Amino acid sequence: MIINRATLRQPRATQLNQNGITMRTLLRSIGKSLALGCCAGYAWPIAGGPIPAAPKELLVSPGDKQIAVSWQAVPGARSYIVKRGGPATASFTNLAAGLTQTSFTDTNVINGRTTFYMVAAENAAGESATSPALSAVPSAAVLDVLPAGAKVERLATGFGFVEGPVWISRDGGFLVFSDINNNRLNQWKPGFGASIFRQRSNQANGNTLDQQGRLITCEHAGRRVSRTEADGTIITLADRYDGRTLNAPNDIAVKSDGTFWFTDPNYGLGQTQRGRYVFRFDPAVGNASLFTVATNFDQPNGICFSPDEKRLYIADSGGPHHVRVFDVLPNNTLANGRVFAVINPGAPDGMRTDSQGRLFSSAGDGVQVFGTNGVLLGKILTRETAANVCFGGPKNEMMFITAQTSLYGITRMPDLIVTAISRAPANPAAGQAVRFSATVKNQGTGPTLAGTPIRVAFTIGSTTNVVWSDGFDTALPPDASVVLTCNAGVAGATWVALAGGHAVRAVVDDLDRFAESLETNNSFSRPLDVPAAAADSDGDGLDDPSEAIAGTDPQDAASVLRIVSSRLTPLRGLALSWTTVAGRKYRVVCKGSLTDFEWLDLSEVISATGSSASWTNGPIGDLGPMLYRVRVEP
Repeated sequence: MIINRATLRQPRATQLNQNGITMRTLLRSIGKSLALGCCAGYAWPIAGGPIPAAPKELLVSPGDKQIAVSWQAVPGARSYIVKRGGPATASFTNLAAGLTQTSFTDTNVINGRTTFYMVAAENAAGESATSPALSAVPSAAVLDVLPAGAKVERLATGFGFVEGPVWISRDGGFLVFSDINNNRLNQWKPGFGASIFRQRSNQANGNTLDQQGRLITCEHAGRRVSRTEADGTIITLADRYDGRTLNAPNDIAVKSDGTFWFTDPNYGLGQTQRGRYVFRFDPAVGNASLFTVATNFDQPNGICFSPDEKRLYIADSGGPHHVRVFDVLPNNTLANGRVFAVINPGAPDGMRTDSQGRLFSSAGDGVQVFGTNGVLLGKILTRETAANVCFGGPKNEMMFITAQTSLYGITRMPDLIVTAISRAPANPAAGQAVRFSATVKNQGTGPTLAGTPIRVAFTIGSTTNVVWSDGFDTALPPDASVVLTCNAGVAGATWVALAGGHAVRAVVDDLDRFAESLETNNSFSRPLDVPAAAADSDGDGLDDPSEAIAGTDPQDAASVLRIVSSRLTPLRGLALSWTTVAGRKYRVVCKGSLTDFEWLDLSEVISATGSSASWTNGPIGDLGPMLYRVRVEP
């Protein structure tokens, strides 16, 4: 119930009783937010206006040695406070106060370290409740490959040991990669994720394409180099040298003249050749054209050409743990072999060069990038030891990394996920209005499109699109998170809680407004148990357990607490008096409107010694309205 300023310029005990501002009326108006009992509630001007609501749409975006924090402006707020700490709420301290803008950049952070943030609004009336806490991890850019703040995407996981990625441009474009331990070839397609490309792959390892776009594969178990024809037929290109079967063809590169170059260590079924060689051959001739171009390797592994094909890089994953580079002579022989780079940690495996001639080598910590002079330029870190790497995508703008059990990538696309669901009130009772929020994270390596809203829709039980948030259209950078609160729904922005168990599911981008690197991971669920409403024996709108806390008679509808007077003092203060039960404790709380879920404390705990109590606020001005209640403390 809202009472304007004019009616409150004199004591209003009679007016309040006539208007029925009792526990029963307020419960009907506000709902079970009063479950612990209060005397009354009404609007009133206070100094500085109403205490502002908690800021919404908190957004944290990591960068290089900095984290940007922004939020939605709060009506009535004079300034804002950014708090840092976490993850426990008690550990937060004020980082910046008195901010008049709705953004702040924290430059006192360390790359790789998680930091949590919350924001509160304030005015002369006090400080609001804080926003939910969000975290971010700052990180430096890796050359022109990975933007500052972005992290390599884990595109798929759960494999045995993955290797040999190659991009195939037909059918919209997709990646093929090997799972050696599970004897499969898999594929990954933007938006759709991973699936099986071929069962029983003969423990395929390295893959590439020939000049006709056909799949060329090194097979451990088959001890051969094979080609997949357009109709799916698989034929052998090379499997013997010097009268012996090959050891275990590992990785392969195709030169523009049509010749194939591959490594043959003894991984797999064991060694059959006299040594562990690097071969060149003509696929039109096959075994008869096999020629050893390098014979002095411990375990030759990854292989690739420079963009101009004047250099050939070969990894030795045996004892040396280094990459060697050779000059390619006009007759397709090698000369001037020398150590190009030593890989540490780990050993080199699969490699690729980019259009600038930089070498991208797998390593124990991810992918290490070297200039043409062998100088380490940067590292693309992965959670698992990398085995191979390739480029792909419609414009060759993507990078893919196979690493033990997972496929990683830099797709330059967004990938939206929901990481948390929150609700207010946190523990709703049956019949109470509940407002849901979702934390949305962009775990991709490209931002969302500015001007296109990020929508989150909530399904409760079997009912879809009960409520949703739709309106945040700021670009969400890679690895950034934002809290979105529902602002619409089938029957409004809130859900009326029903007793029983419910599965609450939040789905981000349910209308497919964004092209994402993965479209199948957009939902997040959590259970919600709503207790049945407690008995209300006297029908006064307050359940029996709450009346027990309040000290009123649950069998007598007339036994209610009520505000008996409210007035402005000569110094423009607010004075309240209310009925009490001796020995009970009370506190005056407030909020800006009926739609706010959080009540903010105004007074200290007030202990009642008789049948009434009172409280007076300090001087106030002629400012906006405020909703009060007197709460019974347990």
